[in-house]
Parts: sequence; C-alpha cells; structure tokens
Amino acid sequence: MRENTIAVRIYDFLKDYPPFNLVEKQQLLEVASKVTVQYVPSGTVIFRQNEPTKNHFYVIREGIIDITRLEDSETHLIDIRDEGDIMGLRPLFAFQPYLTTATAKEDTLLYLIKTDDVRHLMEHNHKMSLYLITSFATGISNQYAPEKKTYRSQNTENQGINTNLIETQLIQVRQNPKVCTPNIMIKTAADLMTQFDVNALIVINEKGSPIGILRDTDLRRKVVTGQHSREEAVSNIMSQRVVTVPPDCSIAVAQMAMLRGKTSRVVVTRDGTQHSEVVGIYTESDILLAQAETPGAIVVEMWRSNTAEELSQARQKADGLIQKYLTNEVGIRYVSSMITEINDVLMQRAIQIAAQEIDNEGYMKPDVKFAWMALGSCGREEQVIRTDLDNAIVFEDVPLEIYQSTKAYFQKLGRTTNRILHDTGFKYCKGDMMAGNPEWTCSYSEWRDKFTNWITNPDGQSLLNACIFFDFRPIDGDATLCERLAEHIFNELNNASYFLSALAKIALMTPPPMSFFRSFIVEKNGEHKDEFDIKIRGMRPLIDAARLLTLEAKFSNINNTFRRFEKLAQIDPKNADLYESAAGAFELLMRFKAIQGLKHKDSGRYFNPSELNKLEKLMLKDTFSPINELQSLLKIRFRQ
Repeated sequence: MRENTIAVRIYDFLKDYPPFNLVEKQQLLEVASKVTVQYVPSGTVIFRQNEPTKNHFYVIREGIIDITRLEDSETHLIDIRDEGDIMGLRPLFAFQPYLTTATAKEDTLLYLIKTDDVRHLMEHNHKMSLYLITSFATGISNQYAPEKKTYRSQNTENQGINTNLIETQLIQVRQNPKVCTPNIMIKTAADLMTQFDVNALIVINEKGSPIGILRDTDLRRKVVTGQHSREEAVSNIMSQRVVTVPPDCSIAVAQMAMLRGKTSRVVVTRDGTQHSEVVGIYTESDILLAQAETPGAIVVEMWRSNTAEELSQARQKADGLIQKYLTNEVGIRYVSSMITEINDVLMQRAIQIAAQEIDNEGYMKPDVKFAWMALGSCGREEQVIRTDLDNAIVFEDVPLEIYQSTKAYFQKLGRTTNRILHDTGFKYCKGDMMAGNPEWTCSYSEWRDKFTNWITNPDGQSLLNACIFFDFRPIDGDATLCERLAEHIFNELNNASYFLSALAKIALMTPPPMSFFRSFIVEKNGEHKDEFDIKIRGMRPLIDAARLLTLEAKFSNINNTFRRFEKLAQIDPKNADLYESAAGAFELLMRFKAIQGLKHKDSGRYFNPSELNKLEKLMLKDTFSPINELQSLLKIRFRQ
C-alpha cells in the first residue's frame, strides 16, 4: 500500500459529497490536509468483523467495496459501497469491534479520516453531526448492533419540528380553571360564573377529573326558559360531553379536537384523558390569538363550502400547508395525520353536497344505514399528495323488493361524490375501483361473500383485490358495518393458511429496488423510461409485507403501514429491530415521495435518479435495506 496527502485535491473531491458539503471551506481544507490516501488492491480486507476499530473511518475515492457478515459459518453480502460512500463509522460513535467485513471488490482508492478531527467539526456543525449520526444509526451494518434501538428519520413527530409554525406550537394553557362539583345548586354556580367573569365552569368529581361543563348557554336554555329550577343540582343541566387534551398538545390538535367534539373549548387534563385531574382549559378565543392558516381553519372552510369549486379552493390551501410542513422538516407522521383529517372532512362534505344534489334531482334517500369506505393509500391514512380515488360503499341488507332501488341510489351517490372529489383535484381510479361502480357498491352480505370468496378461492384477481380492499377504512356513515366486515374477515382467516401463502407470493413479486451493483432499477420503456418507481419498487414491498403479517397476526383497526410495523415489533420481539427499521424506512419514503410530488406537481411516484444529489441517493439506498430482509422473512415464514 502506498500513501499520499494532497489537501487541495482531497478537498475538491470531499466538498461534493455529504456530509463534507456541509462544512465551510477553510474547515474542510484543514481536515483534508490531515487525510491519509490509501491504495487498496482488489481482494484486500480493509477491516474485519469482530476486529477492534481503528482511529479513522473511510471515504471511497474510487473503486467498489463489498460489505459482508459471517453468520452461522456462512458469509452474507449485505451491501456494496462505491465512490463517495462512507464506511467504517463505528469508531466515531461506538468503541466496539466492527460488526462487518469490508473487502475491496476491485482496485480501490480510500481517504482515511481521523475520528478526532471529525468529532471536533461535529461539535460546531449541527447539520454535519446530524448527517453522520443518521448514517451511523441507519447504516446497513449497524442493524446488527446489540445496542441498536430503531431506524428513524430525523424528521419524525418529535424531531425537527420548526416551532415557528403556529400549527405545531404547544397550547398556552389557562391555569387554575374555574370548577365546581355536580351537586351544588345552579344558583350558586351562576353566582360563581358572575364572580369569576367566566362563561363556563368545569364540573369535576371527587378526584378532580372532569365529568361535565356548565355553560352560560345551559343557563339560558334550561333555566331561564323555566325547564329547570335554580335550586336544582348542576348535574341536571350540565353538558356531559367533555373533550380533553394533554398539556403538551399542539394548537392544531386542540383545534381538531374542538371540531370533532363540536365544542368551543377543550379541558386540559394531566394525561389527556377524562379520567385524570384537570389542569387547565383552552378555548377558541385562545386559538384566534395565535391562529394563522391552520388545518383547523381549512376544515372549517370545507364544512362551510357548498360547491366543488369552494371545496377545491380549501384543499389547495392544504397543499400549501404540506409544502410549508415539509420545507420546515415537520415529521411525516404529523403531516399525514393532519392531511388525513383534512381529506376525511373533504370527503364527508363532498358526500353531503352530492346527497343534496341528487335529492334536488328527485332521488329519494332510502332509510338505510351505509358506510363510505376509503381504500388503498387513503384507507391506510398515507395519502399526503392527492392521487387516485379508491373507495366503495357498503349498505345494510334490505328486503329484496327494495334492493334494486337502494343499490341504484347509492350508485348515484357514489358517482356524484367521486365527480365532486375529482373536481377538487383527485384523479379517477383507472381500474374504476370507486363507489358508484355496481361491483363496489354493495350490501353487507354481498361484501361479506366477496371477502369470503377472495380468501377461499385466491386466484390472481382475488389476490389483487385483497391487496386493495383489505385496507378499507370508514370515512362517513355507519362505521359498525365496516367493523362487522373486519370481524368476518378475521374469522375467515382462521382456516386460510393457503390464502396467506398465496398473498405472500404477491408480496414477493416486486424485486428489490436496487441492482446487485447498487444502481436504482428503473423503468425500461414506456412513458416513464429511465425513471424510478418509488411507489412500486420502494413502498409497495413494505406495504404488502405489513398487511400480510398483520393478517397473519389477526389484529385489526390498524391500517397504517408504519403503525402496523410498530405493532408487529411489540408482538414479535425476535424481529422487532427489522420491523422498526421497516417503519422508519417507510416514513422516509413517504416524505421523499411527497417532496417529489410537490416539486414536479404530480403524485411523486416517478423520478429520474440522475437528478438526485449524493445525499438523497444515500438516504434512499439506506431505506431499501429492510426490504430484502422482510422478503427473506416472508419466504421462510410462508414457505415460498
């Protein structure tokens, strides 16, 4: 091996690659002057598994490095590193032996950078520190570390939130709220309200927990009108609907709670539930003092909309909100949660407008319970950017003589609602998997039979349908219809090992997103030739694996992919690290897809890898590592 140090040449190379592109020129030149250049012939082992760590890490200047791990007397290739990649970060953070072996696949030129020099830079450069910590925490080899806890984006819910955003600021709780007990006289309570100059008292039990609210409107409507006597107990007229939030609640979440509870105030309790002590109160007037354009304001505008055009204008504001959130590095979970709330209200209001429209046309609404079901990404609460409409309707079983008229009404409702949603910016489903299609607007018994047939006769189309319809979620109407369907599905799965095995084949149909040489697998022809499909190659393998493992474990009411993985980590501790890695990877892919969608004004599904910078490529490559492991797990568990 021969060594050489030419600071300027080294600087010119490093400055184009993360994290060194985050370092000021003079500081990087100083580091470059201390770098050792090492030539490594093909076949040379650079560091070996279980070997003590050195006092430097490596940047690949030229060449390719195989990263392998010895397990059960077998050597497994777990990664390939090439130009600009960092490896051997372990001595920078952990004084423990290497967990993998690095071997030159071809003649290679390495830059050896001392860990002490970089630690000094990290102390004064937050972005560089963040990048290196993330690289170490999410690195391929580090997934085998005993101290590894999780694979997380630095932009999850409690990280990276810009507190300058009104929506993410914590509520300023009004301390020492005025309270009373339920057995005092109404007259006494009214005197207290006058004395304290408040328009409401929180009614508490002997433990200090809220059991109701006495408002001035209760006094006007129930006492002044003579319905109740002033000598009666407060419990006779108080409102028993109490909406509670925790002290660390954000303004946006508090406002959403008010809107869902149809109240102008929330009670702040010690743990956020109605069963703990009251610590404060937060009202609409408090929001007005801080409110800018928030999710709550958009939701209010949607409820007040009477046309598709007005709904569209409100939804466009949500796009601006997404842009602001992502620009300020708000966690993708927070973003998807807020946009799910907004989209749900949009759909609910669209259904109401559609119902009024067809009522005006003379269609009589049947007195029948129904539920509007969201499917696909919307059903999983993962639709950040407006994409295709995937939905269906289930209505309760009705007598045969009114079945056709009932079905016809809901088909009309489905078609009209989807037309309104299309006018607000959503795309029609190319496969017509939408409410209004007679195939997907059915009675409960019809839906029950469909799911039974898909499970007991899992041919190709049945499996494709299952991948879409098993992620259903009620949006509007009677949610118990959906709950009954979910219960039926899990009963059918008790003796459906063949179906799960067939579903595993579908989950394994998508090949890994990268070639053996760490290149993105792109489309070979068609409209998106040379572009990478992040939905199919990156996200779908994770979605399919999470769904399959969820069905096998038989837990319902969790459709969201990263929450499914987190639940799996709880019930299957042996594979907890893998599930947590998959959850974190999926979050990063969701964020990346949303950013690409806003950038190109489309769904974000396709992009050209050549347009990505080195940091973006590295981050994406790291998120793909759990896919191979998950697919290996599925092959073993379902005998594929």
